[in-house]
Amino acid sequence: MSPLDKTAIAQFLKSGGRVSRVGESVEVSEGELVDYLASCGVVAKYRGGDSRAYLCEGKRVSASKLLVIANEHRRSHELPPFALRVAIRYAGVRNVSSHKGY
Repeated sequence: MSPLDKTAIAQFLKSGGRVSRVGESVEVSEGELVDYLASCGVVAKYRGGDSRAYLCEGKRVSASKLLVIANEHRRSHELPPFALRVAIRYAGVRNVSSHKGY
């Protein structure tokens, strides 16, 4: 670490700054994310139709934007950030005969 960095860190700590370690992220589903936001007083409702599938504070937003909003709340309470758990679903037609043994 350079002397300049050491000085800057020392001044930051001396003036009341503090350093906190962020924990590992917590994986949540979109439903759990919406429930968490509701517990924080932020209403988000699923509307579907496109990538901005939620209505939140009068705006259509994506699940990624809801994640940003939730993580701002979590950061203010010194909680580890959320990460969206991705569910991959097969939506095509299955050929049952090609999956012998299942």
